[in-house]
Amino acid sequence: MRRTAATLLAIPMLMAAGWAAAAEITFWHSFTQPARIAAMEETAAKFKEETGHTVHLEVVPWPNVEEKWTTAAAAGTLPDASICLPSVCLDMNEAGVSRSMDGVAERLGGTDAFASQGLLDSFNTVDGRLISLPFYGHARLLIYRKDIFAEAGLEPPTTWEELIEVAAAATKAPERYGFVQMLDAGDTGTTQYLFLAMQANGGTFLGPDGNASFNTPDNVAAVRTLLKLYEVGSPEGELSLAYHRDLFDLFTTGKSAMVLDTAFLVGIAKDKAPELVDNIGFVAPPAGTQTPWRIGHVGVTVMQGENEDVADEWVAYIYRDDHYIRFLHTIALGMYPATKSAAGNPAFFSHPTIEKFSNAAELTLEGIAKGTDIGMVYGPNPNAGAVYGSGIIERMMQDIILNGTEVEAAVASAHDEIQELIDRTSRR
Repeated sequence: MRRTAATLLAIPMLMAAGWAAAAEITFWHSFTQPARIAAMEETAAKFKEETGHTVHLEVVPWPNVEEKWTTAAAAGTLPDASICLPSVCLDMNEAGVSRSMDGVAERLGGTDAFASQGLLDSFNTVDGRLISLPFYGHARLLIYRKDIFAEAGLEPPTTWEELIEVAAAATKAPERYGFVQMLDAGDTGTTQYLFLAMQANGGTFLGPDGNASFNTPDNVAAVRTLLKLYEVGSPEGELSLAYHRDLFDLFTTGKSAMVLDTAFLVGIAKDKAPELVDNIGFVAPPAGTQTPWRIGHVGVTVMQGENEDVADEWVAYIYRDDHYIRFLHTIALGMYPATKSAAGNPAFFSHPTIEKFSNAAELTLEGIAKGTDIGMVYGPNPNAGAVYGSGIIERMMQDIILNGTEVEAAVASAHDEIQELIDRTSRR
């Protein structure tokens, strides 16, 4: 049978609708919990059912991500899309292996679909180009023991001055302390708390040019605030406590009446200290000239490859409210939406745990829309590691407490250490 021109034109269309649609892509994520894995698998199955495309999911645990992606980049075996922390998203972009996320953003309705332009600018935008998109986040809140506050007749503080007063009033040494600081030089407790104290008055560790901006009068004042809190609300001479190791136990045992952490703490308490859950209260971080919102953020990016359009389609698909909210509910109060659609969807707040702590959820969503992170105040910054995780700030605080070093001198020295680390890194 002779084919007409119309028939010949139809063949590519049929291929696009059928054979070409059956693509296979690979998606890396780092969600090792069974519930999160199952949620991703369910979404991938629905994606195949609706589009014909197969998504091969590969779990890459967070500690293995750096080695995994750099090895895969060298071997030419990177996935089509991947979950990534901001620093890794930035490294992938600088290595030239990832693609712009502008197209995915357009599929979702543009940048207005996300919590705020500030969120995109802080973590996801380089030279006006989206190198990643925020997938979920959380924010640090002031968390307090309702039972201790009721016993002492206290109200949650709203400013750093009130925090000092309330910490002093809640302290009944040696049984409990108002606000225990975790000063272990091998951890990040001081850096985290100091960042919030600095941000309350607009202070930063790094300036717009990516260099150290720590040595300022306002930041010196923030260090003095933490020192005062240490004096009135921490065990004297206790410098070995670590944020990541000891915070939960300090709070659940009543040793510390307040901590600055995320609402993820509720999920841990439900498993390890269920009797405490009804005694957990949340307020915004104490303010100065502004409320200091520090947020954590997990992103997603896409790679160069043969199925770029399908990869973009998949990433947009996982943001669809029904899939997205189901995934976020696997760790209720631990993961919050980055899109306005999901954040405003009553379905997100329908989870019993989120309903119970709706004020924590509302505060966290506010923080995600307004906040930033250490070293990211002026956008994605490869120098952020010169502050967070370097131990410089923790050693500075220990030097002041143990050796009586003047605060101004200690801050100036720490500023120089940060800059020296930045300079060494940039020369590599």
